[in-house]
Parts: sequence; structure tokens; C-alpha cells
Amino acid sequence: MTNYMIRGKYNEISESAEIGDNSILSSFDFVGKNAIIGKNVHIANYVEINSECKIGDNTSIQVFTVFNSNTVVGKNCLIAGHVGTIDEKYPTPFTKTIKRTPCQIGDNVILGEGAKLICCKIGNNSVIGTGSVVTKDIPENQVWVGNPAKFLMTRKEYDQKQKEFLIDHNY
Repeated sequence: MTNYMIRGKYNEISESAEIGDNSILSSFDFVGKNAIIGKNVHIANYVEINSECKIGDNTSIQVFTVFNSNTVVGKNCLIAGHVGTIDEKYPTPFTKTIKRTPCQIGDNVILGEGAKLICCKIGNNSVIGTGSVVTKDIPENQVWVGNPAKFLMTRKEYDQKQKEFLIDHNY
């Protein structure tokens, strides 16, 4: 039996879902059938993790995020609020979809507020900017921003700019 904590109420957690030790769920969260949530995962209010999703250890997921079925999220990720994954580019009403391609998010990825991922893979150590719409695969160690998302810089350049900002502002 796992040892996880629910800090709020009104959650819906499938009996077949697995939640790792030291993970924390908040209020109004949904965890679907056969979802697997790793250890030390922090999930804020109103997060929807649909069937067959896998969330890696030490990941943080903020408010109003929705992971479509079969989404895979790696370890040590930071997922800001209002992020969404979509597994179909061309849905057809009242019929079956043409093709489902679940999103895959690598390890150590940062997804900015309101980012939307559509049928894509995000490489390890990548950053997706706030409000970006990603419609194609993103390589490892890159920063992408915009709608549609475009390459901005490498992760190494991004980390250096962050470090310089903190020094310049006495943090």
C-alpha cells in the first residue's frame, strides 16, 4: 500500500490508479483508470489526469492542468497551471478520430502557464514558454516559445540568462 496525502476534498481517484509514496493531491483532482503517479509528485487543485497517464517522480503539476489519456510525463518536471495535452490533431465529430498520438514529456522539462501540447514529444531538459502551442516534436535541451512554438535558444543559454538575471537583481 502506498502512502500518499490528499490535502483537500472532492477528488475522484480511480481504484485502478497507482499513486506513489509521499505524493500530494489537492482538492477537486481527477485521476483516471490505470493512471500511474510516481513518488513525491505534487498535484494542485482542479488537475485532471486521465486514463493510462504516467507521471514521473518529483514532478509538480499546477492548477487546472489537463492531461489527455495516455500522456507520459517524465521525472523532475515543473508543469505550470492551465497546461493541456491533446492527442488528436484532426478530431471528427460523432465518429472515431483519425489518429491518436499521446503526448510524451521527457525528464526535467518546464512547461509554462497555459502551454498546449498537441500530439508531440518534448525532449529531456527542454522548456516550453508560457502560452505556447506545440504541434511538433521538440528536441532535448531547447527552449521553444510562441504560437506556433518556435525555437528560441538552448537550455544552456536559458540557464545562463537566468543566473545573470538573479545576480543583476541581487537574488
